[in-house]
Amino acid sequence: MKHFRIAGAIALLVLCAQVSAQTINAYRYWFDDNGASAVTTPVAGGQQYTLSAVDAGALTKGYHRITVQFRDSNNEWGVPVTSMFYRNGGYLTAYQYWFDDAGTPGSVNLTPGTTANITASLDASALDLGYHRVTIRTRDALGVWSAPITSVFARTGGQQVAYQYWFDDDVNTLVETTMGATDVVDIATQLDASTLINGPHTVTLRTKDQQSGFSVPVTYAFDVAVGIEEIAGLDRVLLFPNPANDMLHVRFDAEAAADLRFDVIDASGRVVVGEEREVVAGSTLRMVGIAHLSTGTYRLRISSDAGSFSRPFTKL
Repeated sequence: MKHFRIAGAIALLVLCAQVSAQTINAYRYWFDDNGASAVTTPVAGGQQYTLSAVDAGALTKGYHRITVQFRDSNNEWGVPVTSMFYRNGGYLTAYQYWFDDAGTPGSVNLTPGTTANITASLDASALDLGYHRVTIRTRDALGVWSAPITSVFARTGGQQVAYQYWFDDDVNTLVETTMGATDVVDIATQLDASTLINGPHTVTLRTKDQQSGFSVPVTYAFDVAVGIEEIAGLDRVLLFPNPANDMLHVRFDAEAAADLRFDVIDASGRVVVGEEREVVAGSTLRMVGIAHLSTGTYRLRISSDAGSFSRPFTKL
């Protein structure tokens, strides 16, 4: 049984030889019927030996023949086995790309032996909004081009100009807010959850670009508490995301200045995260670091001199 594969500067092959009663103690190979250049290699084989690599680095680009023989423990050589292969060229030196099976591809040179992020260099700015095809092929050090590979992608429209959100998978609650191309928006403080009732909810977010193309929607879970009797003047507490990974966000409305403390409590009632007291007023966003906590269920406790209030959350 034999199978040959030649790739790069090294000719790779898998060749299994089996000799009845005798063991294999060496193999030799040569290229293009040039027996005088045969390379002999001793091996500690048994009745079966798998040859995994031979050196084809000195060969020119193009088609060649390789012949292999195995020698047994009686120092007798087996029948030569010859196969054809194609010698290509090692390191990549350039690539080409084109869109939608049209246009004249241009070549982009690469530094041999380096890693190139080709997709980061593809200029699709002239394409219309929507789905397109991109075809890429590479060239090796011997000038041989690879087989082209085609992928489908979606062309979006430049800078982000707005974001949208809606609650509980109900797109009828959609709210759109404009934003500058270079603005950094803290969406958490902009979510108007005033119509939501107590309990768990979801919010779905997406952005809109200059060509009115939308990003993939992303959905987060959060928790709402309204009408908090334990702390007078504190209302509409939003706890998100829930579950959370490294940071827990707490947004709430305080009718007047309130001196509050924020603690994370584990299932046994032990305080595992204790925050300094803070005087807050109006609509406020507070972040609590939980990255160091183990996975599990916790409660966030908000307390003041008048009382305390807590909501559960899950740490991923």
